[in-house]
This record gives sequence, C-alpha cells and structure tokens, in this order.
Amino acid sequence: MCLHGDVVDVLRPIFHHRLCDGFRDCLNGEDEDGRLAHCGADLTERGCCLVVNVGFSDTTCTADGLVNGKDRYICENGWVKEIRWDEFYGWALSIEVGGESSSFMMWTNPKLDGTCLGDFGELSPDTYWRGLTLINKPGLTCKNGDEITLMPCANHDCADEFFCENSEDGQSFECICRDGNTCVTTTPEPPTEPPTEPPTEPPCGSGLTELGCCAVINMGFGHATCTADGLVNGKDRYICEDGWARELRWDDYYGWVLSIEVGGDYSSWYAHGNRDLPR
Repeated sequence: MCLHGDVVDVLRPIFHHRLCDGFRDCLNGEDEDGRLAHCGADLTERGCCLVVNVGFSDTTCTADGLVNGKDRYICENGWVKEIRWDEFYGWALSIEVGGESSSFMMWTNPKLDGTCLGDFGELSPDTYWRGLTLINKPGLTCKNGDEITLMPCANHDCADEFFCENSEDGQSFECICRDGNTCVTTTPEPPTEPPTEPPTEPPCGSGLTELGCCAVINMGFGHATCTADGLVNGKDRYICEDGWARELRWDDYYGWVLSIEVGGDYSSWYAHGNRDLPR
C-alpha cells in the first residue's frame, strides 16, 4: 500500500514485485525511495547511482566517466542522450552527447552543488527542473540492484486515516494521523483477574468464647496454657496451667495483666499491658 494518497487522495495498493523496479507507482515515490523497501542500488566509484531511469521519456542512463568532476550518464532508448553536470546550469538533460547549452532541454540549479545526482532531490518526484515547462518533473529514479529488503511499512496495518512511518532503526513502524483527520486511538486494557480476598485464618485454633475472643491462649515465654473461665470486669478471664502464670485478666487501671496468683491484687501481677489501647 502506498503511504500517501494519489491525486484524488486514494491510497493505492502496490505489489511487492513493483517495489524498487525503477518506476514510481506511488505519487510520492515511496516505492522507490526506501520508505517501502531498501532497494540496494548499484553505485559508481564516487558512491553515486550507477544507472538512472528517466521516467517521462523511457530512457535508461548509465554512468560513463566524469565531466566537470562528477559522474556523466550516457542514455539510451529515448530523446535524452546525456545527463551531466554543468557549472552554469547544474545537472542538465541534453539531447546531444557533449552538446552545448543549447542542447539542454532541462536543468537544475548550479548553486545546488553536491557530489552525486540526487544529493539535492533531483531524484525526488517533487523536484522541479527548469527548461521544458510542459514537463517540469522528468521523473528521474535510480535503478536498483538485485537485493531488495522490505521495510516495516511495506506490510503495515495502519487504518486509512493514518500513514505509516518506519522507525529510525528500520525494525518497526508507527501509525501517524494524517493531516486534516481526527484520529482516535485506543489502547486495549490488559486482562485483569478478579480480585481475590486472602484466606483468613481463625484467630484461635481452639475456638472462640461467647465474646468472640480466643478460648485458649498459649504463652511461650511462661510455658503456660490459659483457658477462658468466666468474666472479670466485663472481659474474658483466663486460668493458666503448667507455668508460673496463674491468671490472665483485664484490669480497668492496668489493662491486661499476668498474675502469679488467681484473684490476687496488683502485688501479684508480673506483667501488664496498657489500659488506653483500643479494646
């Protein structure tokens, strides 16, 4: 698929075998300029295009020596016979090999002085040439070699309101909203598992009292086992066995207390909590 619309803004599909064939099938030339495929053109010793196609005259021009320090192209099969650099006209299409400026049918700008034909867009479909005004876009393209590498945008899945743009490293592409369109993109939410409550363990393995508190409490440091036995001050009271603690009960002044005597006063309390803690 061409990346941009044609003259009536229709996106043209394009077969892969038409990529890098030296002739533009897309209006903006993306099938030949590397955006849909890396075409691997053959180059001259100066690193310039070896073979140039002139689309509007069905001409093929091959580099053959240097003129004015740049590659000169000799052409076949059309009215263009030579492409060469001229110090006053820039790149010129001539109807005569070695002819004077009077033989130039089209030319560029001598101020755009690069190393190769194409350095200043001469091989771009949007570049206007001077001279023959009826054909100011000669349609020059670089003929490509045998090795063609498809770019990610050659197989893009962008919707019509987007255009495709290859990443800088040529490994992926991005869909970009076309000018004048209102594009809405949605990112699917990743599937989520329903929340689950962590398993709850009963606070006491031995069961609960009528108040909902532990029925049996083990005290590791005193090696005692304390079992709920009635109420004191409105809370469960625990009677203990097997250790030095004999009773665990609530006191309105000291909070929870461990006593070495059942029913003893504060002189028998070995440890106590804090009455101000929530209860």
